[in-house]
Formats: sequence, structure tokens, C-alpha cells
Amino acid sequence: MKKTHDTFRSAYLYPENIPLSFSGAIKLHLLNFMRLIKRSYRFLQRLWPDINYLILVTIALIFFYACVQLWGFSTNKYHTLSDGLWDMKSTFITVIGLGLLDICYKNSQSWHAKLVLQYNFKIRFDSLKSYILEVFSIVAQEDKASEYNELSRYTKIKISENDIKEFDEATLKSALNKAIIELDTYQRDLDRIELAVQQHNIQMYIAYLKEALKILNKRNIQDAPERLNNLIFLFYTINYNLSAPWRWDTRLTERRKKIIKSTAVTKKLSVDQKIAVSNIELHSDQK
Repeated sequence: MKKTHDTFRSAYLYPENIPLSFSGAIKLHLLNFMRLIKRSYRFLQRLWPDINYLILVTIALIFFYACVQLWGFSTNKYHTLSDGLWDMKSTFITVIGLGLLDICYKNSQSWHAKLVLQYNFKIRFDSLKSYILEVFSIVAQEDKASEYNELSRYTKIKISENDIKEFDEATLKSALNKAIIELDTYQRDLDRIELAVQQHNIQMYIAYLKEALKILNKRNIQDAPERLNNLIFLFYTINYNLSAPWRWDTRLTERRKKIIKSTAVTKKLSVDQKIAVSNIELHSDQK
């Protein structure tokens, strides 16, 4: 049966396992280890506020244990420190062990729910951004790494006075009105849902964006290239922030593909494996 995961000397690249050189295999496993460490660190960061509470409970429990131990010594019920600890083992296991498991489970469930909400919100915002860019005849070349390269892509997009002369003002005004109405909906949604990123920043940027749209809608667009550029920058900034939870993983995925493509043992590749490797697309920053 074909393996569907990395082994020591191969990397799984759907639907094939690609044999790697020894150095490539080491690089790939170091990358996987780095991913594990990073995810564990982020998980502990999310747990830390709740763990602080558990630490306080544990300190109170230890104080209670000390009182029980002193009572046991005074009544000759306990003769060693372990006697009282043994009597309270169920309490310690329940409060600390099960409490920690409960915190981990609830945190994972909450984080997953936030990611789902944020992903759906991001899809809606991407749709609005694409619509506005299309109206302004801006076709930004999409790529697989766009989720972490939004701001660098924006630097390649600038609207000049010559571009503005070609715009149809009535169409642009209609698009701006539609975007303002859509942003009103986003603001109401953000008041009742919780995202995985710092939500206050997203709300602040959307408020700035809506105000910029309103100001632009009242002006003569032909005279406002700088305002248009600022507006587009806000779109990309919001999208960049919404992509935060996935941006680091996207970078690692790109690095993984680069390792596979550069260290695959070509002499051992079958026809299907060669096709799988040749189909790997690398973002320009990773080539």
C-alpha cells in the first residue's frame, strides 16, 4: 500500500512519495521539527491566560495540603509528608490533571471556531477587494503565496493620473457605494463574532477604509490618485492581517516544496513522480 506521509528518505507529494537525497531528507525533517516547535509555542501562548488561573488554583491547593499535613502531624495521623499527599491524590489529579485537559480541549475548540469564522470573513472580504480592484482595472497577479505577500504585492500597484482619466466616474461611484454598504455589514458582523487575530485592529482598519470610501465618493475621482492609492493600501492591509494565522504555515509549505524540488533523487523517480515534481509551483520569493 502506498504511504501517504513523509518517511525518512522521502516526502509525500500528493499523490506520490518522492525519494530525496540525504541532505534533502535532513532539511525536510528539520523543517517539520521547526513546524512542530512553532505550533507548540503558539498553542502554549493561547493557553497561558488560562494556565495562569490554574497556577493560582494549584497554589491554593498546595496551601490547603500544607494545612491538612500539619493537622495530620498534630493528631499523629500522618508520619511523613507523603501520607497527606496520598490522601489528597484524587483532589490533585482532579483539579490539576483534569483541569489542564479541560483547558486544552476548550482552548482548541474555541481556537478552531475562531479560525472558521475568520476564514469565512476573509473569503467575503477578498471578494469585495477583488471587486474593487477589478472596477479600478487593477488585475493583481494571483499566486499561491498571496496570503503572506499581500503588502509586497501592493507596492507594485500604483494608480497614476493617466490611469484615472480612463475611469468611468459613474461606475466608480456605484462601486464605492456598494463597498460602503458591504463594510457596514462587516462592522455589524464583527460586533457579534470573535476572530482569531486582534479584532480591534481589523475593526479600526475597516472603519478607516469606510471613511476613505465616503470621502472619495464625495470628491471628483479624477483629482484623487493619492486617495485611491491609500484606499487600495487599506484593502491590502486588512487582507494581510486577516491572513495572519495561516501566513507562517504558508511560508513553511513553500520552503517544503522548494526542498522537494531541489533535492529529489531524479534517477529514482518514476514517470508519475517526475510529473509530480515538475508540477511544483514555487512563489518567486522562494525560487
